[in-house]
Amino acid sequence: MKNEENLNMDLEYLIHGIDCHMVLEHICPPREGLYVLEPGCGSGKLGLWYAIRGAEVVLLDIDKDALEYAEALAVMASKRTGLDILKHTTFTTGSIHNLPYPDNTFDLVFNEGISQHWGRNPHDWRRQKSINEMVRVVKPNSPVCVIASNALNPIIMRQALEISHDYKGMPAKQKPYTSAELVQRLRQAGVAPESIRVIPVGTSDWELTPLIAGWGNKGYAYK
Repeated sequence: MKNEENLNMDLEYLIHGIDCHMVLEHICPPREGLYVLEPGCGSGKLGLWYAIRGAEVVLLDIDKDALEYAEALAVMASKRTGLDILKHTTFTTGSIHNLPYPDNTFDLVFNEGISQHWGRNPHDWRRQKSINEMVRVVKPNSPVCVIASNALNPIIMRQALEISHDYKGMPAKQKPYTSAELVQRLRQAGVAPESIRVIPVGTSDWELTPLIAGWGNKGYAYK
């Protein structure tokens, strides 16, 4: 029953849009033929939003259960909209730290809530590597977007200390992002510094928003 409730809730998010969708639409409006990758897709409700609008979407996750859920959501969305969403969607098992795609493949790469899972240990290379891989596989001068938990929100910071997660392949504790760190990591990954923007999601108040979004275009000099 819980899974069915979650699917119905995510279906409404997918059909009607949420704040994260609005951020992504601002960064890269959906269009037919757009080639999109969402690594660490989880429910898939963000990537499938692009598929509904005609983009070619790859949903990748290390957890096969997550991909099964995303596929079930795609089936429900197809029935609701009358569109063949599965025709525009590929479901792939894989790690965000070793994406199985050549350099310069996608028109847009984005993720919500993945790289924040690593980094409480300052020597954990996976926090940066997740962003490096996203930038590697996007085309030059095309956007990468990282949506992550907000270190300026006191509730989010408390939850990061108190709540333990059991997601496959991830540490139990998260480390929310500051705006400055997200800018630094995007630059280090090869995003053109002049293109980088970081905003609070869904509100202009940095201490109220649970999420921040950072994005920019891959620089031509990236290797």
